[in-house]
Amino acid sequence: MLLLFFLFALPLGAIDTVEIRSSLDGAAQPALVDLPEAQGKPVPLLVHLHSWSSRFNTSPNFEDIHAEARKRGWALISPDFRGANDHPEACGSELAVQDVLDAVAWVQQRTAIDERRIYLAGVSGGGYMALMMAGRAPGLWAAVSAWVPISDLQEWHTFSKAKGTRYSKMMDACLSGTSPASNMSVQQYRRRSPIHFLRLARGVLPVDIQTGIHDGHTGTVPVNHTLRAFNELVVNAADRIAETDIASITATEQIPAQLRPVAKAVFEERQKAVLLRRTSGLARVTVFEGGHEADFPAAVRWLETHQRAEAGIDPNTIPQNDQLLARDAKTGFAVLAAPKTFGPGTLRVRVNGGAWQTALPRLATGGPYTLEFQHGSGKVLRRTGLLVGDVYVLAGQSNMAGRAPLPEKPASPPEARIRVLTPADVWEPGQEPVHEAIERDGRRIGVGLGLAFAREMVRRTGVPVGLVPTAAGGTSLDQWNPERAKSQMRRSLYGNFLVRARLVGGPVKAVLWYQGEADASAMDTARTYGERFAALVQAMRTDLGQPELPVYWAQLSRYAIDKGSEGWDVVREAQRLSEAAIPHTGVIATIDLPLTDPVHLDAVALTVAGQRFARRILDGPAPALAAMAWDAPGRLRLKFTQRLASPDGTRLVGFDFAKPTVFHAEQDPKTGDIVLLAPPGTKEGELYYCRGLNPVCELRDSRGGQALPAFGPVPVPSR
Repeated sequence: MLLLFFLFALPLGAIDTVEIRSSLDGAAQPALVDLPEAQGKPVPLLVHLHSWSSRFNTSPNFEDIHAEARKRGWALISPDFRGANDHPEACGSELAVQDVLDAVAWVQQRTAIDERRIYLAGVSGGGYMALMMAGRAPGLWAAVSAWVPISDLQEWHTFSKAKGTRYSKMMDACLSGTSPASNMSVQQYRRRSPIHFLRLARGVLPVDIQTGIHDGHTGTVPVNHTLRAFNELVVNAADRIAETDIASITATEQIPAQLRPVAKAVFEERQKAVLLRRTSGLARVTVFEGGHEADFPAAVRWLETHQRAEAGIDPNTIPQNDQLLARDAKTGFAVLAAPKTFGPGTLRVRVNGGAWQTALPRLATGGPYTLEFQHGSGKVLRRTGLLVGDVYVLAGQSNMAGRAPLPEKPASPPEARIRVLTPADVWEPGQEPVHEAIERDGRRIGVGLGLAFAREMVRRTGVPVGLVPTAAGGTSLDQWNPERAKSQMRRSLYGNFLVRARLVGGPVKAVLWYQGEADASAMDTARTYGERFAALVQAMRTDLGQPELPVYWAQLSRYAIDKGSEGWDVVREAQRLSEAAIPHTGVIATIDLPLTDPVHLDAVALTVAGQRFARRILDGPAPALAAMAWDAPGRLRLKFTQRLASPDGTRLVGFDFAKPTVFHAEQDPKTGDIVLLAPPGTKEGELYYCRGLNPVCELRDSRGGQALPAFGPVPVPSR
């Protein structure tokens, strides 16, 4: 009855409910649509986005925006984009984003739409989704109007939970019941928060963001969401609103004196008085006297003053600022993909301020490059800080993500030759945290091994490095199962891995993997680890179209507890043996490195681990057991592929027979072989190196770069 009441309450009529098939998963998504009668010319399209807890047909203020579209003869559509934000498929997911794009395409197929005048508007959760779409598809819209929007889901979760509103629980449901501080959801929260990628609309899309000064006190979304979103869109640093002023406005519901309009009053037809107005480039922010509310007539009056240029380029189809462009392994060049253009004219490109050319340039390894693009008479789009080099995908669980404490202030400026694809799919200069920063036990943690790896690669090769982080703490190999991507798509670990690996626009140089702790806790998953890991590697190669894609992994380190070691030994051995079983792969040891807690490597250890990955790629395999034989009763000689040494030059510890045996180890000074001296009665059996959860193992190659991986059980030959 609610639906019928809502529809009959509308006095305008001529509105239909339709179903639109998702181009991603085929699900039927409802929408309200009002298409004007044929006018002999294309008409503007207004897309209305429903609020947080509403659906396509129950959103407040719809009658107002419908009336504005009707009196102008515009087409109007109000898509459902997965309904209320209380389940994983909604809440700014890739499905919800595509539903909005599909709704626009549906109208375009049925009505002549003026593609230069496609507008977007929403309030509250609809304002949130409007900002999402501004960042995800800035080339589609003529202008976007977002009222009292949420821009940062993590911050809003904290606020809503403290206020005791239902919205924090709705966000938990969207992220599969996990809080924004949990291992798996940090990346999801960032990718679904427009604050982290709204900069992609900076300078290319008119965006108007409005909020009532009392929102967050009498309403549900504090004004800082609007003000910080505007700061992501400013084109001049001087236009930013200071964080101290944002905090003051949010807390006091007052505009600081230095921000109040002094040059001229704001004269426009609207329901509530303007208290603060600031513009920067194509962005505008307004704080008005009011709360959590919208003025859609004012929104539409602003929207209709904008139209997209007659000719131009979709900014989503050219590189981002600070992007790492993947080079071809054979030529060393990166070749740009042809951008999507619209309107009459010819595409022109120029590099580093040189001559304009119509052919897409080939960019040599190195940089930085500044690229400028222009189509016809359209606006010149400029991209700066681009590098050409090699891209590495980081995957696995928490030791790859990094759990070492972050410094209070950045230890150094961002790396000039390293780029990172953030969880929100935005390229940035390399700095910690590469994966995520989380709060734990009063500490902010997130230092990982990725940056140390990239630094070592750049130091030794001079080739710029791009890092694509995809790891998530506490995850098992089953959670990385490619089958999950078929139903969960990017909400699955593997689905997200694939999407991000493909975003680089070229070949992936290698995948770095550090995982296995979750599978070592139970023997049933430990025993099948090698087989399942090989299947995962094969899936990566098949799905990325790189049949010889190199994959390198870290063997499990230590676990500083006193029980349950058998599964760890089994997984370590599977990881060691996989190097020979799977072509184009390699393993590094971490068992000799210090921990910051019972299971996670500390900052020094992560630096060493990152360097070891680089050395494995550049220098070849770590030391390995090559052969063993009895010299004499009680003398078992072990030969290795490289000469080994302990840090102090004397301690040769870590070897162990399956059955407890008293023995002594010594190194042959001539050959470098290690000889185990056991009682004469010792016979064939099985040998281990680094058995157990928390062994002492220190053997490294003679240069001290790579450590000997744990092994065992390895059969001891009979005498």
